[in-house]
Amino acid sequence: MDTIKFSREYLLLGLRINKHLDGFVDSYYGPEELSSVIQQEEKKSPQNLLEGVNKLIKTLPEQGFDEKRQVFISKMLFAMRTTIEILSGEEFPYLEKVQRLFDIKPQKINDSLFIEAVEQLDELYGGKGSLIERIEAERKLKTISIENAETVMLKALSITREKTSTTFSELLPINERVEVKIVTNEPWSAYNWYLGKYKSRIDVNTDLPLEWDQILGFAAHEGYPGHHTEHSVKEKLLYADKNRFEHAILLILTPEAVISEGIANTGLDVIFPNEQRRMEIEIENFRPNPSNTTLEVLVKRVKCMNELFKLSGNLAIYAHVDGWTDDEIFDYCSRELNIPYTKERLHQWMKFIRNPLWAPYIFTYSYGEALIRRKFGEKPSPRDFSQLLTQPILPSDLE
Repeated sequence: MDTIKFSREYLLLGLRINKHLDGFVDSYYGPEELSSVIQQEEKKSPQNLLEGVNKLIKTLPEQGFDEKRQVFISKMLFAMRTTIEILSGEEFPYLEKVQRLFDIKPQKINDSLFIEAVEQLDELYGGKGSLIERIEAERKLKTISIENAETVMLKALSITREKTSTTFSELLPINERVEVKIVTNEPWSAYNWYLGKYKSRIDVNTDLPLEWDQILGFAAHEGYPGHHTEHSVKEKLLYADKNRFEHAILLILTPEAVISEGIANTGLDVIFPNEQRRMEIEIENFRPNPSNTTLEVLVKRVKCMNELFKLSGNLAIYAHVDGWTDDEIFDYCSRELNIPYTKERLHQWMKFIRNPLWAPYIFTYSYGEALIRRKFGEKPSPRDFSQLLTQPILPSDLE
């Protein structure tokens, strides 16, 4: 199989899988002719797809790619084959499936991390009543109205874009742009839909209240220097400039997603390494109500809440390995860990964790972040971070 045919069949394979598993292709901006082929043809059987991916795996060494590129494509194909095997009816234990798809070895995080975070939050949120009552009362004061959500998000994107542009001089493509849409009834809190040609649409889900001290984090994660920045830079440098076809399609259930979520989770610390200054900017631009809470306490609260987000992987294991019901998970969170989340908030988490597409994906956030911080430090330097934005990197590359 020559390289032109190989590249064509690789892209068609991803698009054909998406006809079985809607959402598998997060974005496609390769040749339009291939999109037309997929629209016109009948859905291929999983057996046909399996034959196709096996042929690509077999002929990959004949393409003359350098070793690093060959390994990258090989692991992408292995993940694609795993998805096809699942579509064919093969069953993998949950954690093995996650490992095969994402090039990571997921495991539970010790409860002590969450217990310590809750103890700190109990000190940081003074007053009467239970911790969850105190936090929820504070949340009501922190909430951005739905009417203002789009305006606030656009302002946050403007701030993070400017900081990204100065931190990574001349890295962003000239014509890149982002738009914002407010949505409801989704399993995620925000989502970047990369549209190709350096454009993204960021959907913000208002099923749960949007809080002012999350705004810069959302903007950095979904926009600058997170998903939009990574995808637009790689489209320009790897696909447009070097014609590396594998970067003309973004596939959800593959190792590249781990790096992408790691970039999104660590990017805010790269462009705003001074946490107190970052909080000052949020206060100046987004806080809807005055507060007597000190800057130091506000920063510590956010850090503790971020630690609790890592609980999602444990909950996924309890749900998919141990077979816990949502009620059992809620009981564990409230009784064993005293996690200060309402049942509504935990339900939103479980909605994502039990979603057929996102069930194995949940580990990409914490593992991607952990790999990057272990490799480059708690606050990666712009120089190190630029490698992640510009080069195809696998999770195993950062081990």
